[in-house]
Amino acid sequence: MGIYTIKYKVTFDDVDQNLNIKNISLMKYLVDAAGMHSESVGYGLTSMDKTNIVFLLLGWNVKILKRPKLLDEITVKTWAESLIHSLSIRNYEIYEKDELVALASTKWIMVNYKDHSIMPVTQDVLDAYTSVPRSVFDVPIPKLSLPTNITNSYKYTIKRRDIDSNLHVNNLKYLELALEALSDDDYSRSKFSEICINYKNECKLGHDVVCNYEKISDDEHLIAIQSQDLSKIHAIIRLKK
Repeated sequence: MGIYTIKYKVTFDDVDQNLNIKNISLMKYLVDAAGMHSESVGYGLTSMDKTNIVFLLLGWNVKILKRPKLLDEITVKTWAESLIHSLSIRNYEIYEKDELVALASTKWIMVNYKDHSIMPVTQDVLDAYTSVPRSVFDVPIPKLSLPTNITNSYKYTIKRRDIDSNLHVNNLKYLELALEALSDDDYSRSKFSEICINYKNECKLGHDVVCNYEKISDDEHLIAIQSQDLSKIHAIIRLKK
């Protein structure tokens, strides 16, 4: 398959008050594109009963160069840069007309969907995806450290609306939670063009979490989502303008 291409139109639910696409909306399209790519090669969610395979997301690195607007048609191109051992790097280019408007790289791990045990990438999987050894960033997804100077905390109990088809918190809910930890001023000015997320341990229904926030600068923010007793890290998110 190599590079998979899919088009989307920016809808009313996708945009902010200025009719620009929101980060979460754009990233939802990227998750969907990855899923549709997997469906097209026989390793999607509808094939899990046969393959016993599901890919779980471990991290994001997103850079937005220009924000699409309401009713713009965007084209998402995605491909597996590598499939080694149990890990896959999936990259993205997002275009509005012929203009490159965003780049993203993601890291996934292949697991057995019944018990979530790690599975090695097989030759059949390699043949299906046909990796394209082309990166979009010069360096891998950064490994983020915990905030050291916490200035705000936001507590939350995981609700049914937060759970996805894998019975844990949807990946993009972590970004929504992180935004709640920002001050009103920082949130109202939030036009973050760079998003980096490291996922550590899954959250499930009923889990009590705390989002600990550190303001690195006016242009950079760091949030860790942890269990309320701080014994477990669920995700670390860095936001930059």
